[in-house]
Amino acid sequence: MWFYENLGSIVGGLFATGVGLHFFVRSQERNRYRSLRRAYENAVGETRALDGDPAAVVREAELYRAFMHSWLPGWFEGFGRCIRTWLKYCAAFALLALFLKGPIERGEAEIAKKQARAAAAAKARVAGSGAPQR
Repeated sequence: MWFYENLGSIVGGLFATGVGLHFFVRSQERNRYRSLRRAYENAVGETRALDGDPAAVVREAELYRAFMHSWLPGWFEGFGRCIRTWLKYCAAFALLALFLKGPIERGEAEIAKKQARAAAAAKARVAGSGAPQR
């Protein structure tokens, strides 16, 4: 069966997808941090340009609070936890595949037997009808 012949490649691909997902999430978090920083810097410039307009000051204060509570996440922050999590997923997937191998193979064997019987019956009908066989 193709699935079980390539189980190692499938599990490896699943693991690589998990690691790639970690770096994708990190890039999104870093982009959010950069956009918040840009918004805060723009708000500071707007407050200075408007000579302390109350609406601009309030916006600057809100962005300052949000910016001071955020941080620029590192690329490998939480990487070990991500690796452990995806190793667990891969192990669970491989075990599930191995547990299901027996029932799947039995089902395929039954289908193959039915197809063989149907082919033999069709061949017998053709032979009995006097039609030329191939």
